[in-house]
Amino acid sequence: MMIVVSDGEITEFDRTNLIPALKMLKKMNVTRFAIGVGEIRDKPSAMKEMEDIAGDVKNLEFVDSYNALTSILAQLENNLLSSIEGLNEGDGFKFELSEAGFSSHIAPDESLLFGAVGANDWSGGVILRPPGQPVSFLQAESSKQRFSYLGYSVLSATVPSTATEKQYLYISGAPRYNLTGGVLVFDAANHKQRQLLQGEQLGSYFGSVLCAVDIDQNGETDYLLVGAPFHYQKGEEGKVFLYKLLGEGAFQKEDFEWRGLEKYVFSRFGSAIASVGDLDGNGCTDVAVGAPLEEDGQSGGSGSIYIFNGVSDKLQPLHSQRISPASIGMKLRHFGQSVSAFSKQVDRKRQRHISVGSEGNVTVLETLPILHIKPVLEVSPTKIPFRWREKKGDVTLEIQFKQRDQGEIADTEELQVLYNISLDVDQDKKRLTFVNNSDKVMFANNCEGSCVANISLSDSKLNQDVVIIGSSKSNSISFNLTNHGDEAYMTKLVLAYPHNLQYSHMTVNNPESTLEGTKCDHELRTPLSEVRCRLLHPHFKKGAQANFVIHWQIVDMKAEMRDGQINASLTSANQDNQILDKKTYIFTMKNALTVQISGTASPNVIPFEDRLKEADITFTFKLSGENKYNATLTVDISLTTFEHNTNMAKPTVEPRDHCKINKKTQGYYDIKCLVTDLKDIRVHTSISDVKETSSKITASANVTIDEDFVLMGVNTTSSKVHVMILKQEVIKSEAAIIGGSIGGFLVLVLFVVLLFKCGFYKKRNQST
Repeated sequence: MMIVVSDGEITEFDRTNLIPALKMLKKMNVTRFAIGVGEIRDKPSAMKEMEDIAGDVKNLEFVDSYNALTSILAQLENNLLSSIEGLNEGDGFKFELSEAGFSSHIAPDESLLFGAVGANDWSGGVILRPPGQPVSFLQAESSKQRFSYLGYSVLSATVPSTATEKQYLYISGAPRYNLTGGVLVFDAANHKQRQLLQGEQLGSYFGSVLCAVDIDQNGETDYLLVGAPFHYQKGEEGKVFLYKLLGEGAFQKEDFEWRGLEKYVFSRFGSAIASVGDLDGNGCTDVAVGAPLEEDGQSGGSGSIYIFNGVSDKLQPLHSQRISPASIGMKLRHFGQSVSAFSKQVDRKRQRHISVGSEGNVTVLETLPILHIKPVLEVSPTKIPFRWREKKGDVTLEIQFKQRDQGEIADTEELQVLYNISLDVDQDKKRLTFVNNSDKVMFANNCEGSCVANISLSDSKLNQDVVIIGSSKSNSISFNLTNHGDEAYMTKLVLAYPHNLQYSHMTVNNPESTLEGTKCDHELRTPLSEVRCRLLHPHFKKGAQANFVIHWQIVDMKAEMRDGQINASLTSANQDNQILDKKTYIFTMKNALTVQISGTASPNVIPFEDRLKEADITFTFKLSGENKYNATLTVDISLTTFEHNTNMAKPTVEPRDHCKINKKTQGYYDIKCLVTDLKDIRVHTSISDVKETSSKITASANVTIDEDFVLMGVNTTSSKVHVMILKQEVIKSEAAIIGGSIGGFLVLVLFVVLLFKCGFYKKRNQST
């Protein structure tokens, strides 16, 4: 059953989907009701939409205001409760359907908070367990707010204060409070409701997601972020509301909200909100917001996260970065449905990693440091002598790049700086020119003459020769490199790999070896991405070894090619970039597929007496499993009747567009279907002129797949169904019935005659 309540017209985007949605509901036998509110009767187009939704005028009702719905809801509630066995009149549910633990949180005062959305007839509440104290229950002050779902989200906040004893607040979201949603704030000391933050729009699910932010990381809460992922303008774009926590423990709404990009209409921005620590290194906490339904038509993925930076004592109104699956070279669905930061890293100030959830995957993102570099110029001489007008002179320019703040670049890391120098700016005729435009300073080597290194990739090996997309999780290459020649300067290993792989990390084979001067970075490119590894920089000495493993994750994306390859190139800076070795690693790529087929027949037995004129038969073959890479399945179905005296009509097949029927011989039909969707295949036929005492029709189906796919898990690729045709023996009993009736009548006559002879029918003389 579905009930729709509306006071106006449907939005433009929803209107285009109304008719298909109603057809689907009708097919699913869903009973529809519509309730019009207010002046909707004065809007002809809205009235037409409400009539279409109701489907029947009997299912269409009107009320003057939303307040009138209260009596309707109460009447419906009484009808439901009165029908529940064991529930007394006037009673309701308290904790029977509470769903305690729907959400949970550990407060700074070590109290445990558990959301119980179903408590008190789904008004909800929060179960509070303070340390060393009895359990208590937090609920709204107004008992009239039924079905609020209080406890959908729970949180705590620390009030900014100069006092030594900290003051805490317990916060819980009720996304259906007053239909617009609400957030209830409780005092941790006396457990009383302190403040109510109400949503602005019906059905926006305001309060379903909460996040507390400590911007300056002083242990006190500065902001409360409230998500309303169903907030709509043209569709369910979503919105995040910001509330500043004041010193007296009250939240004040900011004059701006956070939104996603306008072009994404059904993004559900605000489905996940997380305080992810200091990402940019400015000492202030940053926030990540998920929008899991942002569709990307080009990559086929969906979802994104937005980064909002904290500056000083406030949060920025606009996002600084948007990260989507396409931007990191992945094809993920619902990216951003959850997001969180790793545990605090005490060794570094800046947050290094955040994790983002998507459908069936968790992606770990590494943050990059922001460096502020200031160029410093020193000119010698500081003044140009006047005599240089007649004779040229030399001016020495020294450039230094100084980092303004403490950076995070290790001694073994390199930082490439690109810069431009302009001489005699704003002068048409240049009075200064460069001398020695190119110059190199070489490192000293420990070999006589030119250094010739000898490092081979022959001992390297690919871990898996066959990768199954959807089943295999990773692949790797093990490298065992030894320099048998002279020392190599600035040795580099470059690996070019396809987009079905995603670089994960590098590990060292020998845990005792640190491989100082060795580091790998990756770069997304088209058509092949690259991993670039610096090996034992700056010098790969003679006899030195580098044993390590490069790991890739398998991207859950259909493999378009049967073979993938990784191209390796090992070079050094000896003698103008000497190529030491090259190697190509080839592996086979297949896509995983799970399929089962089962068949049924209706009817499966056909009885007849003398001669069967005609009977209809429907064979249904149900395809199930998982085909997320759109494999083309070839389903061969054969219909066979084993008796020549049985006529079988040419069958029809659903779906028609994907199946072809061929008749090979009398009583035999072959059907070939090419499908990608795992849905039912129905074959309709009929039989007639059955003269034998018994017959049988068999329908068999067999599924085959392309060699680019491989069956995984439990699979059933064939099915056979039989329909029995049985002739029932008819016993003709007319003669027996007539003979028996006549015989019975004669016995009755004989019995009457005997009674007459015995004087049964004579009158007795009365004695006087």
